[in-house]
Amino acid sequence: MFKHLDAFLVGYYGMQNCGDDALLLATHFGARKHLQCNKIAVSSMRDIKLCDDLQIAKTLRKTQNWRGQNRVIQYRHALASKRVIFGGGSVFHNATDINQKRHLIKLAGQKRSQALGVSLGPFKDTQAEQACAKFLREVGFVAVRDQQSYDIAKAITPDCNVKLSFDLAVSLCKHPQFKVNQGPRQGILFNVCPVAKDAFGNTDPFEEEQRARDLSQVIEALWRRTGERITLINFNGHAQLGDGQLTKLICEQLRGRVPVSTIPYNSNPLKVMQVISHFKVMVSMRLHGNVFAYMSKTPSIALNYHPKCEQWCEQIGLPQAMRFDINQFSKRGLFNAIEQGLETGFPMAQLPVETATERSEANWSKQDEQPKFFSRHPALQ
Repeated sequence: MFKHLDAFLVGYYGMQNCGDDALLLATHFGARKHLQCNKIAVSSMRDIKLCDDLQIAKTLRKTQNWRGQNRVIQYRHALASKRVIFGGGSVFHNATDINQKRHLIKLAGQKRSQALGVSLGPFKDTQAEQACAKFLREVGFVAVRDQQSYDIAKAITPDCNVKLSFDLAVSLCKHPQFKVNQGPRQGILFNVCPVAKDAFGNTDPFEEEQRARDLSQVIEALWRRTGERITLINFNGHAQLGDGQLTKLICEQLRGRVPVSTIPYNSNPLKVMQVISHFKVMVSMRLHGNVFAYMSKTPSIALNYHPKCEQWCEQIGLPQAMRFDINQFSKRGLFNAIEQGLETGFPMAQLPVETATERSEANWSKQDEQPKFFSRHPALQ
């Protein structure tokens, strides 16, 4: 079959998630810049406007006419492509999904296919680990975004072609439309999200309500003390699994007491970063909320709910005073961190954004160079 596509991009794309939108834009931008790919298809169930001059056309069906239709569509696109690129995210943890990726690269061409800025594990079972080991042996090149993933790759497949790089989204600092505010800043920006208890996205209603109450109390105290405008931004626009429900709950608890504005989900990550750069500080649960703040040189306080969030903090050397465990945080401690930062300045990450950008761009380079991350934990050295 004639391969009329230069690349087929596969990931959690079209899910109304700012982080995945950024990874898709970075993958698309990098494929054109570094691999000279012009004809690119994307595995997505919806059309996405990623930036002013890039509209992604959907390839998958929201409602399948028959079971397995979307898988066949993916296989057809892989067969018509010179390479498959898995761009960013936690996409290697269960056997069924990993084996589908193995099928895709076989159809496109294993040695030309790549997995860039990805993380490996935790594996669901031994079958998933074995499937990942096979994938690592078969694919042309893998760049992982964290030390733990690199250690896993070398442990299960010592001779695989893997490199330790960085979060792929940070390479967007090199995008021609990347422009952030250089002037005065105002206000405090919050991002909240549901904390899933299982793979289906189910949450604990009691915990969600308690989290909303705790954050509402912190927000009200901050507004009364500082007078800074309060804004909540949604990074995930999914009706059931997105940020909207928790955002709405917080707004309802503050109604009549604190003026609060909200910013809806936006599929253009460059626009989202521009918005963030106008605030004095961002307080975010979402990993890529903190990534976007870092890229726009906006002070950020991480409300970590997942190991990947803590790993990011370690990678950039975010001071401990700017990190909180969302499951057991001190309201007084969070209030103090924000108030003191507004008064005297926020401590920033140790890793310069310019250095991180170079490491992110290294996802596209097969040179074997291992960057140093700012970690106090042996497992992350």
